[in-house]
Amino acid sequence: FPVTITQPDGTTYETLKGQSNRYHKARKKYAKISHKIANQRRNFIEQITSDIVENNDVIIIEDLNVKAMQQWNGAMIESAPFGMFRRVLTWKANKSGKHLIAINRFQPTSKVCSGCGQIHKMPLKKREMICDCGLVLHRDHNAAINIRTAGLKILNQKIKDSVVSLDTTAPTDTAGTAGINAWGYRDWE
Repeated sequence: FPVTITQPDGTTYETLKGQSNRYHKARKKYAKISHKIANQRRNFIEQITSDIVENNDVIIIEDLNVKAMQQWNGAMIESAPFGMFRRVLTWKANKSGKHLIAINRFQPTSKVCSGCGQIHKMPLKKREMICDCGLVLHRDHNAAINIRTAGLKILNQKIKDSVVSLDTTAPTDTAGTAGINAWGYRDWE
């Protein structure tokens, strides 16, 4: 329990009963270093996500299964703030009006040949995709191409759906502002 100690010069400080002053100093030093590392991580994520959002209109990411990734490389994956990165990236993309598309985590992006679409068996230790069609790529490069292709398909479908949903026979008296109603028609035409 906390105990208030008064020093001979009249200053007071709180300490936990039974613990040394060295312990408290070490604990404060550790907390200060941990806080600094957390701030550096946040700053790095802010800079990277700002750069991604500023330089791209469409951002396509893969929805990662972090729990499964921790099984084969726990400490490295656990210290990487994937959730924070995605949360900040989503917020900034929405704020800037950019498209953020997340690919389903169970889509076999690493196992499918980006050239011909053939599915291969790819254990994690195999780092190169060698296909019968003659395509030879690094596993991650092949997955990136497949993620981009899948994301663009999703984007194209969203665009088609939004174009189809515009009904030209829509009523012109829906609620709107500044003379333009919710369907996009002007009241004065």
